[in-house]
Amino acid sequence: MNVAICDDEQAQLDFLCTCVKRWSEKRKIDCSISAFQSANALWMEYEKERYDLALLDIQMPGQSGMELAAELRSRNDDIGIIFITGIVDQMAQGYDVDAIHYLLKPVEESKLFDVLDRALTRMGTQEKKLLFKGKGDEIVAVPEHEVEYLEARSHDTLLAYTGGDFQLPVSFGEAVSTLPSGSFIKCHRSYVVNLRAVRRIGKYEIALDSGRAIPVSRRIYGDVNRAFIAFYKNGGDRS
Repeated sequence: MNVAICDDEQAQLDFLCTCVKRWSEKRKIDCSISAFQSANALWMEYEKERYDLALLDIQMPGQSGMELAAELRSRNDDIGIIFITGIVDQMAQGYDVDAIHYLLKPVEESKLFDVLDRALTRMGTQEKKLLFKGKGDEIVAVPEHEVEYLEARSHDTLLAYTGGDFQLPVSFGEAVSTLPSGSFIKCHRSYVVNLRAVRRIGKYEIALDSGRAIPVSRRIYGDVNRAFIAFYKNGGDRS
């Protein structure tokens, strides 16, 4: 979990970082924590990281925590937002950015732990998205179940998904390295298929739910077939 904490008060920032670190250790969660004293400092690092959760002080010089939250939400619909504030009247504004919770200063560690637990539960129910590098600094986010297959195309890679096709300006190997293990398998030297999208595996080709078909190598047909059966036996779903 990548967590961003933004508060212009250094003591409060240090305290929140320590609490989140303790929480992650108790819950045995791999957690990366980035601390910022202003919204501007966060934006300077934003393109390097995709944050899962943001703890934001509302009252900050420059861009306020509420304004920061609105912009974060516009760029990442899945990010969890927790506000830290000393003013009760500011709470109602959080509904506009779908905030998980407000914590009043001074923050109690036990209450922060409860809210972080709530955030973790909420994030666990969200649909997982895969991130691919697009042109320039563009990042393409596609729900995992919508990806059908990746195909090597010279120096680029074709991403085939239910919403259409997208040419990724990266090598096939680089694109494949971003895929999670378990639901994707290489079925041909130039193809990796999402087992969720497979309807039938033949000796020479794989039929997908979308009606498309892609080749399967005779040499690895048995491995692909066994992986397909194991995927569903182990509870894989096609939603």
